[in-house]
Amino acid sequence: MLTPIKINVTMQHEVICMKLFIKPFEQEVFGKQTLVTFPYPREDMYSDSIFPYLVFDGGAFFFLNDRLNAQDSDRLMTLLEQGKLFEPWSQNGEFDWDSVYKHPLFASAPIFEQHVWIQRLYFLLPLAHRYGKTGDKKFAALWLSYLKDWWNAHPYQPYEDISYLQTDLVWRDMQVAWRTLMLCYSIYFLGEHNPFALADWQFIYDVLITHADHLCREAEKHLATGHAQNHVLQVGLALLYCGVLFPHAKQAALYHVQGKNTIEMNRVKTIFPDGGNDESCPSYSHFIARMYLEAYLLKKENDYDDDLPLKKAIQSQYAFAWQMSSPGGTSLQLNDSYAMDAHADLWRVAKLFPLNLPDEKSSCFFPHSKMAVLRQGNYTVYIDGADHTASHMHMGRPQVIAFYGNTPVLVDSGSPSYDANKLRTYLKGPEAHNGLYVREFPIKALRKYKEDCTFTDVCLDGDQKRVVIESNAVFGKNPTSGPVPLS
Repeated sequence: MLTPIKINVTMQHEVICMKLFIKPFEQEVFGKQTLVTFPYPREDMYSDSIFPYLVFDGGAFFFLNDRLNAQDSDRLMTLLEQGKLFEPWSQNGEFDWDSVYKHPLFASAPIFEQHVWIQRLYFLLPLAHRYGKTGDKKFAALWLSYLKDWWNAHPYQPYEDISYLQTDLVWRDMQVAWRTLMLCYSIYFLGEHNPFALADWQFIYDVLITHADHLCREAEKHLATGHAQNHVLQVGLALLYCGVLFPHAKQAALYHVQGKNTIEMNRVKTIFPDGGNDESCPSYSHFIARMYLEAYLLKKENDYDDDLPLKKAIQSQYAFAWQMSSPGGTSLQLNDSYAMDAHADLWRVAKLFPLNLPDEKSSCFFPHSKMAVLRQGNYTVYIDGADHTASHMHMGRPQVIAFYGNTPVLVDSGSPSYDANKLRTYLKGPEAHNGLYVREFPIKALRKYKEDCTFTDVCLDGDQKRVVIESNAVFGKNPTSGPVPLS
């Protein structure tokens, strides 16, 4: 059960100080100095592992879990201290940031996640976090040495209006957005005790501004074309951070406006009124909702107008995530979702934002997301009838997952690392799921189906809870349809 967490008003000044975003040498570098606040209190972040306090995107989690047997930042720090973190990018003991991309087989059998994971510099944040907690300058020194080494190996590549896959992926999309966020979060921890000289801070700020200027160009293209999805949302959030936290940067106003507009475009186009989203993956729902939450808190903490549509969208997303979590409190391994601790994430968010969740979970139908959950006694049944429209969704509709108490009795196959190409291709297909098999269609043709599910009857009350789905499959000119009762 989630209960509201109240902060006594007498603590307001202390809370603000706990969130103060300190930028060493701001006057010397930017010409002015302004106090701004961060979305999260340091003390909350110091009392937890920085990941999962911050939510990993699916690709990052799957790669870590698969290749490094790591699920959180504590494990990342252990691997760093053991000298094992960089092994996937090393040959004969020599580390190379771009070893994966340079491999002769990359063009024919690309393993994108291994290449982009290291380029996003996720691992910098645990170092900055550890420095903030301990004050031990060795962590700050390591942080700076890795950033400088990465920067020296990757001269800036101006944005070109060409396909993402025609580049080496380093200066495009999520890689730039995540590095920008890692820099902003890291400065929050490093700035409090200031371990660096002016020249080092000038370097850090220059790197950050180069990233923000680049993201402006990407955001401009996305806004012009109306392209909205979670990668684009990350671009918008990173820009908003730079615009709010660095108000005296030359293009701060542009960062702010483009970040805000990109986030709003994504809210309107990808978040459903029932709280679901077009990715249709429970763990991604937490990742996506958290980005909107950070955007809202950034603006609220720094005295911008209260964004009521954004606030309502955040509440609906977390209500969806709450109802669609497993009886044991994890996110469902549905589509490309991983089993994160959904309840723990909701607890963290509840300390920062009024979720207004019901005390208990119930049977629910989400008409826009085309998902439902039936709860009766010890049984919990989840139904995914969403249209197959996005890359993180799997085929095989309707998909059903069931629990008896906390014990799973009907499960989905989930997802492996995105680099496990053959296995992932199989697991995304309908033959790997709890779907319907039509004898007239050969197994090898299943992936060519166009699936469509319509919920024609929903009863969430009484002892006979049920949904009835009209399931349609079209293969060539041969349509089939029929009711699928689930109760």
